[in-house]
Amino acid sequence: MIIKIVDRIRPFTHISGIKVPIPGTSSSVQIFPALLKFFEGSEIQKEVPLEIEGPVKEFTAQLDLTKGYIKVWGHGQNGYFRYYIFGSSNCPEISFDKVPKIVTSDFEQLSLGSNKSQDWAGVMRRGDLTEIFPLWYLLGQMVPETPIKSNEGTLHLLQDCHSYEDFRRLWLAGFEGIMSPRLEDTDYQGFQLPLVQTPSQSPLPLLTKGWQFIRTLFFEERDEALHILPNVSKEFHCGRIVGLSTQDDSKVNLEWTKKKLRRMEIRSTNDCEKKIVFPKGFKSFRLRTKKTEKGERMPCDTILKLEKGKSYIIDNLKK
Repeated sequence: MIIKIVDRIRPFTHISGIKVPIPGTSSSVQIFPALLKFFEGSEIQKEVPLEIEGPVKEFTAQLDLTKGYIKVWGHGQNGYFRYYIFGSSNCPEISFDKVPKIVTSDFEQLSLGSNKSQDWAGVMRRGDLTEIFPLWYLLGQMVPETPIKSNEGTLHLLQDCHSYEDFRRLWLAGFEGIMSPRLEDTDYQGFQLPLVQTPSQSPLPLLTKGWQFIRTLFFEERDEALHILPNVSKEFHCGRIVGLSTQDDSKVNLEWTKKKLRRMEIRSTNDCEKKIVFPKGFKSFRLRTKKTEKGERMPCDTILKLEKGKSYIIDNLKK
């Protein structure tokens, strides 16, 4: 595969008391220099005091989705400190010694061309979904799938999430801290939301369903066909997705620019036929099995016959 994403998703903050979801668990943690508060939804589960003497300088909390853990560091009165918060069997763990080794390579990844600083204060100020979507997309795959019992509170906004502004409303109302989901808009921004009357409802579907809705902007598999960039908006004019899994476990990578497909890769897990629905207006494409091949030009309505274990490159689309 020649389409790759080298971006490292590592949002960070220097703000004490920010709430951060813990990858691999349904929990979140509120991080202070000398105290950790662990939550399930809005309910606090436990507090863990830390033997760190203040004042603390250069306090930093980083959600490292490339490694699958939260890293916290700074300088206290007794010198430099560093520790990690991570998930183990859906339970939060803390390590002051070893760096946890967590496999994160099996997830789909999204990049929308943003190279801005991941300091969360700046991300919040800009409110640009090209910065937020890649984090949302990956994090949603790294927490447990959770059912929706009711469409109360911020979950109500999931029902009509189609446009850029729909997703932005959901992000503003449904998250606090660094992408920690919530059922109620505790910032009181004026959103008209149904009252939360099911206390056992988890806010996690904002992540686990949210990333799947984001996926449908760029890729859908329906009517026995792969639909490429079916609902992409002008704000997402360029980007890449790697590791897309189809219903038969084949892998698809996409790259687009100016809202037009530039390149697509498919690696089939079995002998099969694939119908691809390209963005409107294109009539033909080039098909290759190797980057060095000249390739063959085909009509866009061609049903591709794919061989097990073989990779295919689609590019040079023409109108």
